Amino acid sequence: MLLMGKKFSANEAQKCGLVTKVFPTKSFQKEAWARIHQMAELPIKVYKKNFIEYKKLSQVINDLMNTEFLSVDSIFQRTGTRP
Repeated sequence: MLLMGKKFSANEAQKCGLVTKVFPTKSFQKEAWARIHQMAELPIKVYKKNFIEYKKLSQVINDLMNTEFLSVDSIFQRTGTRP
């Protein structure tokens, strides 16, 4: 889905797990800044753990995209067609 450049609505992104919270447009700035201030209060070790988890997730996503690309590429090679 990321490889094909599909755009997601905020609710779709939340359902897919790409975002954890969707804020209403009218209160977006206020709620986003409140969330930023909450995060700033967390101990640094929380960020370190989350960063390590993010790096693992990033590698999984990268591997999936490479696999998807190779699958599509092999179809093009077999059929002799390109988009």
